Amino acid sequence: QTASLSSGSATLGLYMDFSGAGEQTVGGGVDLDFQGGISMGTFTPTSYFTTTADPFFTGHGTVDADNDYEIHFGNFAGLGGVNKLGDLTVNLLSLGVGTISMAINSAYGNFYSTSSQLQSVALPGAQINVVPAPAGIWLLVTGLAGLVTRRFVRR
Repeated sequence: QTASLSSGSATLGLYMDFSGAGEQTVGGGVDLDFQGGISMGTFTPTSYFTTTADPFFTGHGTVDADNDYEIHFGNFAGLGGVNKLGDLTVNLLSLGVGTISMAINSAYGNFYSTSSQLQSVALPGAQINVVPAPAGIWLLVTGLAGLVTRRFVRR
C-alpha cells in the first residue's frame, strides 16, 4: 500500500482466513511489530470481532503485547471462514517503507482447531510505502505561487 505522508495515517483491514484450514479454529493471539517510519495508531474492531468471538477470549491492546500491539480472538464453538476482524490505522512518521511484522503472541498462544489440533497459520504482515504529497498538490502550490509572484512583479 502507498500512502502520502501529508495524510498522517493509513488504514489497513485485518482479516482472518480459516476457510481452507479444514476445520474451524478456537482462536489464538497475534502480535504486531511496527518498523520504519510508521507506528501503531488505533485498532477498530468489527462487529464480527466484538459479537461472534467470545468476549472472554477476545481483545486487543498493549498490556500483553510482546512487541507493539496484540490482537487475540477465539470461540470454543469454533470460528471459520474469511472474516474481517477490524481496521488497523497506523501513524505515518517519515518517508520510506514501513513494515508491520506479525507473530504468534506469547500470552494468547498458537491457534488450535476445534479438535485441539495445532493449526499452521500464515502471518504475512504488511508494508506501507510512505511518499511525499502527491505531485498534483505540488503543481497546484507551485502554480499559485507563480501567479502571486507575477501579480506582485507587475505592480
